[in-house]
Amino acid sequence: MANANSKSIKLSKQQSYEDRDLSQVIPVEAYWNDESKELSLEFWGDGNSIVIEIIDEMGNSVYTRSCNVIAGNTIQIVLAELLDGTYTLWISDGKTELEGEFYYESF
Repeated sequence: MANANSKSIKLSKQQSYEDRDLSQVIPVEAYWNDESKELSLEFWGDGNSIVIEIIDEMGNSVYTRSCNVIAGNTIQIVLAELLDGTYTLWISDGKTELEGEFYYESF
């Protein structure tokens, strides 16, 4: 579970090849912690292989990772050396794409 300093990232469905409920497609919640510069992804279902990508304002990929979803698993991504700006979190299981934005600000 995300800590008190984390902000929820609203994920929205961008594309789906099947008419399924979003919560059954990629069961994930995303949080950004501006103090620790950490992105947390909490999964509550399993079985999907997913790709996680973080994209900067210019459309450049600054982080990419493939993994298998396991219920109860939390993936933590430390992003300590980014430039200030808005970043897009992109998650795909090959059938559905989710996107959300967060703002990175160095101190």
